[in-house]
Amino acid sequence: MAPLGLVLVHCILTIPYAYRPVAAALRKSDAALEEAAASLGARPWRTFWMVTLPAVRPGLVTSLLFTFIISFDEVTVTLFWSAPSS
Repeated sequence: MAPLGLVLVHCILTIPYAYRPVAAALRKSDAALEEAAASLGARPWRTFWMVTLPAVRPGLVTSLLFTFIISFDEVTVTLFWSAPSS
């Protein structure tokens, strides 16, 4: 199987573990901060980079760690889906 297929399989395996921390961080973030940035004249991308992303960064880091550990542990799936020539 091509490397793209392996990436797809690992994404399918790890997305449920990545969803929970990011969703919790987004629920915990304060929408009033985004509204304040917009009312002070910040563009949507600037608001995202300067307000939203720092607020959800702990959830993103946790999600990345979970997905890396789980994907690293799934050697059997990788061996099952990889071609014999690789």
